[in-house]
Amino acid sequence: MQKFRVLTLCFLLLLTGCSIIRLDDNNLEVIVNTIISHENRLSNVHFDGHQFYLPRNFRLINRDRSNIFLLDRHNNRYFMYVDAISFYHNVEKEFTENPAAYFSKGFESNGRFGYLEINQVENKYFIEAMFHYTKIEVFVNRENIIDAVSGIFTILNSVEFNQIILESLIGDNRLDYTEEVFDIFETRRRGDSVENFLRYIEEFDRFDDINNQLPDEDSIRID
Repeated sequence: MQKFRVLTLCFLLLLTGCSIIRLDDNNLEVIVNTIISHENRLSNVHFDGHQFYLPRNFRLINRDRSNIFLLDRHNNRYFMYVDAISFYHNVEKEFTENPAAYFSKGFESNGRFGYLEINQVENKYFIEAMFHYTKIEVFVNRENIIDAVSGIFTILNSVEFNQIILESLIGDNRLDYTEEVFDIFETRRRGDSVENFLRYIEEFDRFDDINNQLPDEDSIRID
C-alpha cells in the first residue's frame, strides 16, 4: 500500500506543480479525481464480459455471478458488483450529493461517471463508491479511509467491458438478472439497507478457506 501512496502522491505533484498535498480525508476529492483522470488499462482479473486490475494488497475471496468479494491487508471485506446490464444499455443517472454524509461527491472523467459517499455508522465508516457501472462497498476504520478509497478507485478505474462477449451473453440470457434488486446508482442511506449489506457479507464468511489466495500468475482467468 505504501507503493500506491507514493504513486498517488506523484500524480498529485504532476497536477499541482511544486505544491505538496497531504493525503488526508480533506483531500478525498483530489485523490479520486487524480486517479480517474488517468486511463488505467491494466488488468489481471478476467471474467466473461469484463476485466479489471486488482492491486497486490487485495485478495479475491469469492465470486457469485456479478458479486465479487475482496479482502485487503487490513482484513477489510469489500463487496464489488459489476452491472454489465446497465453498461450494455448505456444507463445514466445523476447522483444527488448528501450534505449529511461524512463525504458525498459525484465524479466524471473520460466519459465515465460515478460517485463516492462515506457515512459514519457507529465507530466505523461505510464507503460506497461507484464508477463505470461498477460499485464497491466496505466498512473501515477512519485511519483506513485513504487506503480504501485509493484502492477502490484504482480498481473501478480499470474496469473494462467486452461488448462482443456481452452481446453474446445477453443474447443467450446468461446475464438475465431481472430478479436483482441491487441498484448501483443509489446509496444505502437507510439503516436497514446497511444492515442488509452486513448480513450479505456475513453470509459469505464461509468462503474464507476457499479461493482466498491469489495465484502467483500475473493474470487470473475466472469463468
